[in-house]
Amino acid sequence: MKNKSVLLVSGVALLVVAMLGLGVLLVSQGTEGKAQAQATPAPIGNGYSGISVAGTGQVLVKPDVVRFNIGIETRAATVADAQKQSADGSQKLTDALKGAGIKPEDIQTANYSIYPDYITGPNQAPKLNGYVVNNTLSVVVRDISKAGQVLDAGGAAGANQISNISFTLDNNADALKQARTAAMNDASAKAQQLAAAGKVSVGSVVQIVENTSSQPPAPFRSAPDAIAAPSAAASQIESGQYTVTVNVQVTYAIGQ
Repeated sequence: MKNKSVLLVSGVALLVVAMLGLGVLLVSQGTEGKAQAQATPAPIGNGYSGISVAGTGQVLVKPDVVRFNIGIETRAATVADAQKQSADGSQKLTDALKGAGIKPEDIQTANYSIYPDYITGPNQAPKLNGYVVNNTLSVVVRDISKAGQVLDAGGAAGANQISNISFTLDNNADALKQARTAAMNDASAKAQQLAAAGKVSVGSVVQIVENTSSQPPAPFRSAPDAIAAPSAAASQIESGQYTVTVNVQVTYAIGQ
């Protein structure tokens, strides 16, 4: 009887030890899983967890190329006469542009159109007055300092229309590099500020999305017949500044 009691007590003791061991194992696994979950935050809406900010970088540079449209509008009683006048005038204009230093590859036809010209009045049907031919050239001037001289040469050759003067860069690679650096610096400063407010640290970059744009000075437009006769003083063309902008969306991991 005594031996049976000893065996029973021993069995209970072993069962208690086994249950305690299992409890310690479960607690240990639960703690480890909790620590792991804290170390790896759950993804947010865009698939990444962390600090997401927008950065902007802008660089102001002086443009080195000017583009504009210049042309001749002619009127005549017949289509053939209007076309003949247009062809003669356009050839003279093209020769003048080349004489002013514009390369042939920088002269391109931008528009050629023919349309009837009607006279209208109150209480009377429109009356055909002839035909109009518009022949417009797109010109690229790669030396902005000579843009005024080129326009004057075109006016002297008979051009009576000019429009869409705009300024740009022949190569904006360097400006883009500077704008990208400025945009990333802006994003980093914002991320550091947010992290400090949230009492966390900024980790490594997880994602970068870039968007670039350029903003030239506002183009100048003139109405038909706006080019006056050439004078002693050359036309003045002001280029202003050309803005290159880079916007980035950057996601940073949250440091531990």
